[in-house]
Amino acid sequence: DMLKVKLAGPFADAADRTWAPEVGSAAAWQWLVGWIYGSPEPLPAGLVVEMLVLADHFQIVALVDGIKSLSMGPIADELAKQLLEVWACPEVLTGIAAQCVSTAVLDVSLLSRLQTAGLQNVGLFIKFVPMVSEVERLHLLGASLRCKDRERREFSDCLLDAVKWELFPAETLNLGIAGNLDYFEALLGQPIPSTQAVRQTLLKALVARCRSLEHQLPSNAFSHQPVTLVPPSGEPTTGLCWWMVTHGLSVETFLSSAHVRNHFNGPNALFSLDSKEFGTNKQSPSQEPWIELRTRSLQIHPEAIGLRHGWGESDICRNFVVEAAVGRGDWTTLLRHTDQPLDKNPQVIRVSQESVPRKFFNRFRIRMTGPTTTDTWYLMIAWFDIFGQTRSATLAGLFDTFESSHL
Repeated sequence: DMLKVKLAGPFADAADRTWAPEVGSAAAWQWLVGWIYGSPEPLPAGLVVEMLVLADHFQIVALVDGIKSLSMGPIADELAKQLLEVWACPEVLTGIAAQCVSTAVLDVSLLSRLQTAGLQNVGLFIKFVPMVSEVERLHLLGASLRCKDRERREFSDCLLDAVKWELFPAETLNLGIAGNLDYFEALLGQPIPSTQAVRQTLLKALVARCRSLEHQLPSNAFSHQPVTLVPPSGEPTTGLCWWMVTHGLSVETFLSSAHVRNHFNGPNALFSLDSKEFGTNKQSPSQEPWIELRTRSLQIHPEAIGLRHGWGESDICRNFVVEAAVGRGDWTTLLRHTDQPLDKNPQVIRVSQESVPRKFFNRFRIRMTGPTTTDTWYLMIAWFDIFGQTRSATLAGLFDTFESSHL
C-alpha cells in the first residue's frame, strides 16, 4: 500500500518531471517496477540485500518472503559484502548475516570495507563473525572504527549488540556498570561513552552470566530456599535421596534382611538409576519383607515415589505399600498396589496429596503385602527414591508448632 501511494501520487518528493527515489538505487527500483508488472527477470545477485531492505521498507511482504527463501549458499560471500554497503540495516537482514558472514574472508580489503561502512552495518557484520573470542571481536570492532586517514569514528550504542558481553568476567561487567570502562576501552583502542544504553547492556550481560552459571551449578542455584525435586514428566531422573548423598547429607538404608547380591553394590546403590540387583532374602507372609530409607538432616513432603524392579525376569514385586513416618510415629500409607508388577525400567508413581496434606516425613519404606510374580517372598528393588519438597529436620518441630497455632 505504501508503495502504491508512492507510485500513484503526485511524486511530492520529486522535482519537475524527474522523480528521484528517497531510498534505493536506480537499478533496484528498475527491477522492482519490473517485478510489480510481472517481469520474469530474476533478481540479480548484486541486488539481493538492497532489494530485501527496499521490500522491507515498503512492507512488500510477498517479496520479502521470496527473497528470504532463496538459496544463499552460492553467493554467500557476495551477500556478506553487500551487508556493508546497503543504505539501511533493518532487523530483516539478521537472517542473511547469520548465514553469510561466516563465509567472508577476513583480509585487508574487507577491513577497508568495514572502515567505510555505516556503524549499524559494521555492528551487524561483526556480530556474526565466527570462531573468534569476544576479546578479538572488540579488537576487530576497534579496527573498523579507524578511518583511512587515521581518524577514529566514535563508538556508538548501535554497536553494543555486536558483542557477547555476558562472556566477560562478572567483576569486569560490574566495573563497567559503575562507569569504569577501562578494560573494554583498552581492547577497543578508544573511549566508550558511559551512556545509559551501555550500562543497561552490561547489566543485562551480568544477569545473563549469573543465569548461565546457575544452569551449570544447579545444586547452588536455589540454595536460598528448601530443595524441591518435582516428579519428572519425561524420562525418570534421580530423586532427593540421591541429591542428599551427593551433597554430604546422610540417608540410611535398612532392610528386613539382606540379599547376598547387595554386597556387590555401593552404600548408596538404591538411589542410583544404574543399579540392577538389590533386595532382601526370601521371607514369608508372616514376615513381610521391607526396605526403609531414613533421613537425618531433612524431612520430605512426598509428591512421588521412584521405584524399579531389582532382579531378572523373576521375583517381581506386585503387591506392596509405600509408607512414611516421622521418627517413631505411626506409618502413613502413601501408595498401595495390588497385583501391579513393578517394571524393570525406573518408574515414578505420584502420591495423592489428599493423603499427606502439608505433611513432612523422615522415614520411607516399601513393604511387600503379597507374593511376587513367581510366588516368592523376595523384595527385589534396584531403585527407591523420593520426589517432593524438603525442610530442615532441626526446625521441623518449630514449624509444626507455628502452623498448628495459626490454623
